[in-house]
Amino acid sequence: MTPLPEPTEPSARADGIDAHRANVIPGGPRPGARAAGAPTWGDPPDGPAGAPPLAMRSADSVPSGSLHPVPWSPVSGAAAAFPRPPAGIPSAAELLAGFLARYRGSSLRTYQSKLAGFAAWSGVPLEQLPATLLAGGGPQAHLTVLAYRAWLRDERRLAPSTINGHLAAIHAVVEFLREAGLCDWTLRVRYEKARGYRDTRGPGVAALRRLLGAAAAGSDPAKATRDVAILRLLVDLGLRRGELVALDREHVELDADGFPTAVQVLGKGQVERHRLTLPPRTAAALAAWLSHHGGDAARPGGRGARAPATPLFTALDPGAGRLGRGGRPRERGARLTGLGVAKLLAALGERAGIPGGVRPHGIRHTAITALLDAGLGLRDVQRFSRHADVRTLAVYDDNRTDIAGRVAVTMSELV
Repeated sequence: MTPLPEPTEPSARADGIDAHRANVIPGGPRPGARAAGAPTWGDPPDGPAGAPPLAMRSADSVPSGSLHPVPWSPVSGAAAAFPRPPAGIPSAAELLAGFLARYRGSSLRTYQSKLAGFAAWSGVPLEQLPATLLAGGGPQAHLTVLAYRAWLRDERRLAPSTINGHLAAIHAVVEFLREAGLCDWTLRVRYEKARGYRDTRGPGVAALRRLLGAAAAGSDPAKATRDVAILRLLVDLGLRRGELVALDREHVELDADGFPTAVQVLGKGQVERHRLTLPPRTAAALAAWLSHHGGDAARPGGRGARAPATPLFTALDPGAGRLGRGGRPRERGARLTGLGVAKLLAALGERAGIPGGVRPHGIRHTAITALLDAGLGLRDVQRFSRHADVRTLAVYDDNRTDIAGRVAVTMSELV
């Protein structure tokens, strides 16, 4: 995890925070301006250098008259005393590691990003964030998160759904602390009112046909074969890009003749893979890619003959060798990432002349909407989309029929 930079001197952005906080919390200081000498969680202010963190010391080892340190509070503006926790409470690093261990892949990166933003605003290192919330207590955390929500809304002017993503990450940390028995309170900061799935149309079926044509006409045979297989899986199975890039070669099931018949997909929020049967066109596209990329990667039953971590789709772009995520050099043949899929589709959309571009989730939207247009019931389409709640598909159904638009036409004809 990349460490957060140290808080900098007040800037134009910091001045904006100051002005906002003066309205939210009278006299509230700028986040990051920790009170002079205020220790953070685990600092041994009265102990010798190299002593274990105060949170991990027994009561007998705490110097007489010392108080367990409270991290900087962006609301109170100063460190305050709170009851010393029981001996053996996890360290700040252990708290953060324990929380993040519950997630992986894109979910892990999302939580890291959201919490890093809150930590930077609060003026504490990310490693200290769960301990900071725990140490401050329920009222302190409530006021701080209220101020953060207002700053995201009024100063950064983020969309309600984006703000709610930040709040959800903070709520998840508090619930983790409560489930671990470290606190008996929870956050009750309300989410912003937001409407999900506002545009579920996607680029449309005609645009998908043009995308497939543009992919097949590529000048690089390897990329053309790969891109057609990717599009077929996204369209025909309605895969999310995270589900697509998480596929390994061992997750492809082959029949006795070595032809793909199904894939084992790890769905959103799932811990076990789900078997999805491949339609004939999808299977043919995937067979062409496996033949080009190494047809001996899997055998009947879906168990790979090679190392189980061999990715199904790999990077073939000219950017191989340049620095990628975390400053590590990208290698040709490395696993294709979700960002790589987004860039691939954007490039294909440009070549196909599709206005507005193409997003990975837009393809999924088009697939779901097309099935509803074809007359399939909500429950049938739910099995295809693998949405947990059928009410989500009801939104797709309402959007595709444009009920409000038809009512407006009726009204205009009455006047």
